[in-house]
Amino acid sequence: MLKAIFHSVMKRIDAQEQWPASLDQSIEPRIMKKMEKRIEKASFWEANRAGGAYYSVTHGSDASIVTLTERSCSCKSWELSNLPYSHAIVVMREERLNPMTFVHDCYSTKSPTRIL
Repeated sequence: MLKAIFHSVMKRIDAQEQWPASLDQSIEPRIMKKMEKRIEKASFWEANRAGGAYYSVTHGSDASIVTLTERSCSCKSWELSNLPYSHAIVVMREERLNPMTFVHDCYSTKSPTRIL
């Protein structure tokens, strides 16, 4: 009984490791879902150049400062998760940049240090 459970678990682990590699994407599928949600949220925000590399991003009374060159946002979400948040995605849209290029390499399916 214990051997059967062990073999079942080992097959699941192997399938999980091979599944992202079988996709034709360079970013993990769960990260793609997160990014799609963040891109959708970004449609409600408005970006204005604040001078230099800084942008002021607003939605109603909420505001954030985004710097693409430093990959930072005043909400600190980008620095904590290594994924651009909707504030930064608005700026990327304004600059006509692809948000997926700003996703950290640790979320890549081809990265040896990827996060599962």
